Amino acid sequence: MFLHMLSLHILMLISNVIGSTPISEHTKDIHKKLFDDYYRTVLPSPIFGARFSVHVSFSLFSLDEVNEKDQSVVTTGRLFLRWSDRAFVWNKGRYGNVSSIFVDQKDIWLPDITVGNSITSNLRLGFDELPCRVKSDGSVHWTPTVRLQTSCTIDVTYFPFDTQECDIVFETLITSEDEVTILLDLVKIHALR
Repeated sequence: MFLHMLSLHILMLISNVIGSTPISEHTKDIHKKLFDDYYRTVLPSPIFGARFSVHVSFSLFSLDEVNEKDQSVVTTGRLFLRWSDRAFVWNKGRYGNVSSIFVDQKDIWLPDITVGNSITSNLRLGFDELPCRVKSDGSVHWTPTVRLQTSCTIDVTYFPFDTQECDIVFETLITSEDEVTILLDLVKIHALR
């Protein structure tokens, strides 16, 4: 009797597993849907006809170096970039309620954000396999960690009672303001105090 009930439970468990589609299959289907006719070199179309915008915030991890002679600072932090792309909208109800997927940054359009007051050239954000989160509502989240060497006017006239303010200037490299609006999420910017 016990053996019969045990085999019945195992049979029910197997039928439940076989009868449902694994999340990974839904994720594969979403990838196929999204990237079938997608071109990463084309500027995304805004959702609902709104102006295309990229939200940017920055979290400072550390102030690594202050160089009075070179008038520069080196910082490490993380950029948080978010935008919407209607090419990435899907009905999560049709895909096992999968509400987000990960995509390598090399496979999607990325804003050409650069640091305008960088002392080092060729600042490349992230790396090819850095995962970006793409949500079913079309929002894309890209969070590269950066080490920046930026120019900063350092005045130590009143040392040790001086205060220094150094800006990190984010701008687009090629894209014009007519194409992309950069919005700084100042509330989310974290700084060392």
